[in-house]
Amino acid sequence: MLLLLRTVERRAENICEKERQGRATQAEFHASTVYIKLTRMCLTYVLCAEERETEVTRVRNEAKMNNKFKDPEFLTPIIEKYREMRNLWEVKHPQYYIKPVRKATLEKLLAFVQTFIPEATVEILERKIGILKENV
Repeated sequence: MLLLLRTVERRAENICEKERQGRATQAEFHASTVYIKLTRMCLTYVLCAEERETEVTRVRNEAKMNNKFKDPEFLTPIIEKYREMRNLWEVKHPQYYIKPVRKATLEKLLAFVQTFIPEATVEILERKIGILKENV
């Protein structure tokens, strides 16, 4: 497909040059219009393919990370660390409603999690904590 596109591209360049000189025939002019449409379609196709590939890679990475989160050797220390950080879960804790303090505590927990799973983020950690709370 790429070879075909390059061939069409060269022909279209020749036609564009003829158009500038005023020597292009009606068929050649039409061919350059078709080339422009084809190029746009191919670029759209390439961009869509790249987006799909990125999406597939992201889903695979997320699945691998989910498997790491389910590992008992990982889950037990994380739960223990989370229990120590009472302002993340105990509603009556004085710092529970102070968002900057909670965020700082969550960042500490994230640093601990990243020793096991380097690609973990705050959003993912919050989601996993929510899942753990639901399953209790």
